[in-house]
Amino acid sequence: MNASGEPSENQVRPFAAPSPPAIYITADEVASIPESAIPRPARYLRVDAEQKPHLSGKAVAALAFGVFGVPAVGILLGWFALLFAFMAWRDLRKDATLKGEGMTIAATVLGLFDLALWAVLLTYCWLAGLHLPRG
Repeated sequence: MNASGEPSENQVRPFAAPSPPAIYITADEVASIPESAIPRPARYLRVDAEQKPHLSGKAVAALAFGVFGVPAVGILLGWFALLFAFMAWRDLRKDATLKGEGMTIAATVLGLFDLALWAVLLTYCWLAGLHLPRG
């Protein structure tokens, strides 16, 4: 640098990008622009809330039928657990925002267990009843 503070000829000067030329538009030019070419801001800004996945009611019902079918009347509730689990699976495949896959699996397993347990118990009771002494 020289005494005046300016860079000397041997020094590298920083590159400054040229500023874009200023554009001036007169009122007559603005008036000649058609209305359809001027984007207008919306009066209200629309903001969509993020959709949170919600729980499938059919999956909850299927799980309830499966759980209550084990100690209660599984021969009836087991069928309902399987029916609602099937309907929940169908809904879960159609709508990606639904949750409840785990409950549907559990309901299917419990529904099958309900039916199998009651089938075994009824078969045992029937076979035991055949061998009772008649008197």
